[in-house]
Amino acid sequence: MNNLILIISNQVYIKYAINMLISLNKYNPSQVVYALLVNVDELDKKKLLSCHKKLEVIEEKISFLDEAAEKGFLVCCRSWYVKKLMKEFKSNVFYCDVDVVFMDSISPFFDWLIEYDFAARAKTVNPKITVNAGMLWFKYSLDNIKCIDYWIDCINKIGIKWMSDQIAFNEMINKYRKKVRFGNFPIEYNGLSSKSKIIHYKSKSKKGLI
Repeated sequence: MNNLILIISNQVYIKYAINMLISLNKYNPSQVVYALLVNVDELDKKKLLSCHKKLEVIEEKISFLDEAAEKGFLVCCRSWYVKKLMKEFKSNVFYCDVDVVFMDSISPFFDWLIEYDFAARAKTVNPKITVNAGMLWFKYSLDNIKCIDYWIDCINKIGIKWMSDQIAFNEMINKYRKKVRFGNFPIEYNGLSSKSKIIHYKSKSKKGLI
């Protein structure tokens, strides 16, 4: 079964997406990536396409009321597009924020991930699982797609706004934790450790990313 990577960017974050894809192409040139571009201009789309050999672009042109509405859409729409890619290609999906940089091949990480239905960097595991939603793994199965449907329903109940996706994911994974296998990213791929082969920059450290 194939593993797809999904990233999402608007015009504001396109420089991070370019940087991330350059790093991915360096260590994982054969990895298929889907980039959802929201209101990104044609010039930057072409720059992005030149960064990775296996990049496919999905475009959305949407008018937002304000910046908050756009940010809310960017984080929440990952749920819809994860489901879309899984159903269309019957593939596993690894979602990652564009402020991620790859430092090595991710093939060993995918070998680890395949044992789990869902995986993320857990902030807590007991009594409840809470995760950082900047990198998320979804293993293809019809049952897992039903879990994603519940994730989407939770997002819609909360509202399309910043952090809704993460709050809803936590609700979903705790509801189904006895029925699915959840993996907590190992230190080598958790995005935070100095030993990690994937670096996930946070807002405070993004200054050194570009």
